[in-house]
Amino acid sequence: MNKLEKYLIATFILLFFNDVLAESYTAEGCNKLLEKGDAVAAIAYANKLLSTNSSDKDALLCQGRAYSVRGDFTNAVRIFELAERNSREGLDKIVAVFLSANAHKAAKEAELALVAYQKALQQSKAINNLGMQRLAYTSMGDIAITNHQYTLALEHYLISLRLAANDNERGESSEKVAMTYHEVNEHSLAVEYQIKAYLLHGSVGTLDQYANSSILLGRYYALDKNFVAAEKTLNKIIAFAKEQGGVYYEAKANVSLAMVKLGLGDKKAAQHLIEHALSLASLSHDKPLVEEIATETRGLL
Repeated sequence: MNKLEKYLIATFILLFFNDVLAESYTAEGCNKLLEKGDAVAAIAYANKLLSTNSSDKDALLCQGRAYSVRGDFTNAVRIFELAERNSREGLDKIVAVFLSANAHKAAKEAELALVAYQKALQQSKAINNLGMQRLAYTSMGDIAITNHQYTLALEHYLISLRLAANDNERGESSEKVAMTYHEVNEHSLAVEYQIKAYLLHGSVGTLDQYANSSILLGRYYALDKNFVAAEKTLNKIIAFAKEQGGVYYEAKANVSLAMVKLGLGDKKAAQHLIEHALSLASLSHDKPLVEEIATETRGLL
């Protein structure tokens, strides 16, 4: 067998091997491993894919997400940047930049995250993708909230609200606007936007979104000294939570109702509600909730 024959056979075997791998390994398989929570296997799986095609953006995105799940944000960012460079379509590039920004944010690198979100915003404007623009403004608003830059956060969230394409998005954005007004003690405006969120979540949101928006509305009503509306809203969600078996939200609503009772000067009723909330949390073996309630109510009575 001469050198040329050996080379051709070796090339044929390599091509055959690559074809088999391409058929056996797909980015979908990597994503399924990630959905099952097996980040280590997903990384190894992605490596198999990348061994045959190092520029496979879908494999890179899956691997980057797997690194993020494992808390290895340095490698996650590195992989997401590779995915961006190997993406041809504008939207694919934006997705990679967003994931990179999220990894920076999870790593507590707020400034780097902000730079990446701003880049994603410019890319989204370049292809006139309003949905991704909305996500960018929302993410930038979240960074501003973390930095206590409430005026800037409000600007971003209001733009995000204007860009909302459906009632789900309008509900989410309205709630963020309400939260920001709450942070700067603009209680009437917080109530105004939380009512919008409450109605939208009640119409098209999940049960969790509806329950959480109800509790927030009750709290904002109380801070705005509208105790009648606060009690009505919170009693309604307590009854709803009991019907649905939602102990978590029942306990949270009881704590908020206790705050209302304190505002009305009824310390005995407030103490009873706090004790009941702690009992619900303890019976459900929700230790984080027990600690949250204890911290939130410490020194109130």
